[in-house]
Amino acid sequence: MHERGFRLAFAVLGLTAFSVSTGFRLRADKLGGRMSRGSEHPCVRTALSAAGILMLLIAALYVLRPTWLRWSQVPLPASLRWLAVGVATLCLPLLTWVLGTLGQNITPTVTTRSQHSLVVTGPYRWVRHPLYTVSLIFWASLGVIAANGLMLVLLAGAFVVLVIRTPAEEARLLERFGEVYQTYCERTGRFLPHSW
Repeated sequence: MHERGFRLAFAVLGLTAFSVSTGFRLRADKLGGRMSRGSEHPCVRTALSAAGILMLLIAALYVLRPTWLRWSQVPLPASLRWLAVGVATLCLPLLTWVLGTLGQNITPTVTTRSQHSLVVTGPYRWVRHPLYTVSLIFWASLGVIAANGLMLVLLAGAFVVLVIRTPAEEARLLERFGEVYQTYCERTGRFLPHSW
């Protein structure tokens, strides 16, 4: 009985987040022009793409063919999994806030758009990369809801790649915005507010 509820919650949360993210990204591409991922380091691009594809495949299998993933299931208490449903649900308005604040500056790569502006309002007032933070918490919650060890391992790997990639992204922003960005970096945390 619980498993069906977990799969339903997982599907609804995942599809909602996908819809929200896709809507904002398509709007950014329409307003600011489609971005090429060619400027991304090939290893980073390949690792993030592979992790993303595998995560989506695992998500689809968990919802549609959960028995195929039984080998990667980890024993987690139902109470923890329901808590993860709550955390993932709370991430949805945060995701909307982050993407809405970022606006047409959303890109799939470290390259900035020609009309890129430095966003320092909303959640960016405290954290330089709140999209990564919210996405990590959301996907970790989905991994706990699914009680899927493979999903959690892939997520950890993707996060390591993002940590490696972020300095290149920040170097581009520093090159573009100079001292203003340097000052912004000094007063904000990379993934969490400085006070944490």
